[in-house]
Amino acid sequence: MKVLLLEDVKNLGKAGEVCEVKDGYGNNFLIANKKAKLATNEVINKYKAEVKKKAEKEALEKAQKLQMVETLQTITLTIHKKVGA
Repeated sequence: MKVLLLEDVKNLGKAGEVCEVKDGYGNNFLIANKKAKLATNEVINKYKAEVKKKAEKEALEKAQKLQMVETLQTITLTIHKKVGA
């Protein structure tokens, strides 16, 4: 049985990899504990689309943070206070 790993599994593989496992291990442990899904073309394509969408979202957030840093660097703050009064 081929499964798509949803998270890293020790001695098997990393998240996103398609692995060949025995039916019992795949059904009773990996799929039951939501560590993997049955590797069909539909599931694999959906997973790839989710990964791509997540990467695009992270890139957008990074760009927004960099823009905010540039904006904050242009701000000058001056505080006036009497000393020794």
